Amino acid sequence: SAPKRSKRQTGNAIEKFKVKCFACTGYSYSIRNVRTCDFCLNQVHAKCWNNRLGCTRCCEEIIPGFHACTYELLGDPNLNNNKIYNPYCSSHLTQRIGNVLDDEQNINQAFNEVAELLVKCSYKQPSVV
Repeated sequence: SAPKRSKRQTGNAIEKFKVKCFACTGYSYSIRNVRTCDFCLNQVHAKCWNNRLGCTRCCEEIIPGFHACTYELLGDPNLNNNKIYNPYCSSHLTQRIGNVLDDEQNINQAFNEVAELLVKCSYKQPSVV
């Protein structure tokens, strides 16, 4: 739908902007917060737009499990993301994607050193986010 524009006279002409978001059916009152979905070509809030994936409504229709959490997809509420993808474990299945390199021994040694360093870090929770 085309944006509705109207002018109100209060000494100076003020232009109002109002667009209904196709994804969440809310309204946007700023042109800076409006994007156009590449798939449905409708106007949506910036928060309802996922770049090249399109708007959230298109993502829900196109991508199976778009809003699903990992425990919903895998059927185990105790399963955390580290069991799905653990970047600190060189034996993890996701680290085995691709071709085996000639100098794998050197890469494994460097990988283990970095992983040990990251495990020993003392992480702190931010007090203000």
